[in-house]
Amino acid sequence: MNPKATTLEATKKISQAKLDTRRVFLKGKGLSEEAIRKDVTIRKLKAELRKSDFRMASIAAQEEITRQVAKAKADRLAAANAPRKSPRKRCL
Repeated sequence: MNPKATTLEATKKISQAKLDTRRVFLKGKGLSEEAIRKDVTIRKLKAELRKSDFRMASIAAQEEITRQVAKAKADRLAAANAPRKSPRKRCL
């Protein structure tokens, strides 16, 4: 796995844990769901989660493109190294 993706996974887990902790804290204070949704810290943590998801999707897409290019290159090399049929002899 890509080292950047691994780092983003860790960041995402940390942000998710902080988000869950913050929600529990705010519910314990007796705030409504709407007030919790509007909380600045909650919104910031959700933004971090979205950003991590977007970046991980971008990395996955780039890895897929790299795999496809490598496969196409291997196919071309295999086709170039394959024995060719001998041309037919023409009768005049």
